[in-house]
Amino acid sequence: MRETWALRIAALTALAVVLLAALFARVQRGERPGSPGPSPPPAADAALVEAGRRVYDREDCAACHSIAGAGNPRSPLDRAGARHDQEALRRWILGDGEAASALPRRVAHAKEEYRQLPAEDLDALVAYLRSAAGG
Repeated sequence: MRETWALRIAALTALAVVLLAALFARVQRGERPGSPGPSPPPAADAALVEAGRRVYDREDCAACHSIAGAGNPRSPLDRAGARHDQEALRRWILGDGEAASALPRRVAHAKEEYRQLPAEDLDALVAYLRSAAGG
């Protein structure tokens, strides 16, 4: 009798752990429980997205960030395009506005060099993040 109850309690505990892990994963991805999830970012011009990927590679963004498991896993950009609009992504890239106060000083200082990027490179990088890391 005790073994039966112990097995039931263990099974219920395992189920609770799995459900809590799934809920935690949704929260980490920026989804609210009970919501249908964020809307996908708008489709971007394929040439602009490819140019953004090249900027991402050239600027070695993967040294600090990852997309789809490639790069530094400490700061993943997966679903960043679904969580942030174009202006917010631009502020995070440049370490401007609200992002400046949310980032550690060392990181905000390192992002200052991205303010020298030409506007077309910054637009392409944002388009890439909205497409590659957005869905």
